[in-house]
Amino acid sequence: MDLNPDDTVYPVAKIALILDALAGEGVPKADALRCVRLSEASISSPATRVSLNQVIDCCSYAAERSHDPHFAYHTGLRFHISAYGMYGFAMLSSIDYRRTMEFAVKYSPTSDAVGHHRVQGKRRLRNMAIKPSVICPHRCSFVQIYR
Repeated sequence: MDLNPDDTVYPVAKIALILDALAGEGVPKADALRCVRLSEASISSPATRVSLNQVIDCCSYAAERSHDPHFAYHTGLRFHISAYGMYGFAMLSSIDYRRTMEFAVKYSPTSDAVGHHRVQGKRRLRNMAIKPSVICPHRCSFVQIYR
């Protein structure tokens, strides 16, 4: 199934958490909601779905407005394990990085992952590449999140 970056298929939970973290820094929530084109009520509804573009817009907005150079890391620590989904939980529970990456490559097509994983290389030296699964005009925004 090919996704368009404007298809609303992702849960709103990640955007809601990022907006709460920004509000904790004093960034007006109304401005952030306007940026991601959502209402206050919609970010607390489990029925709300958002697009990849809305998630990227939210992350880009956070990167611009946050004064914390470690905002992405600190916000990630606030996520509940269930926000990562079944595969995310399995990967976070792993004690072997190599097997975790093999799991990610094997099962990412069955999840709603926003990218395709590929691992190549020999036993001791491996390279992992993640290619976005949709054509996304904001590709550079992912890098900006982690300044």
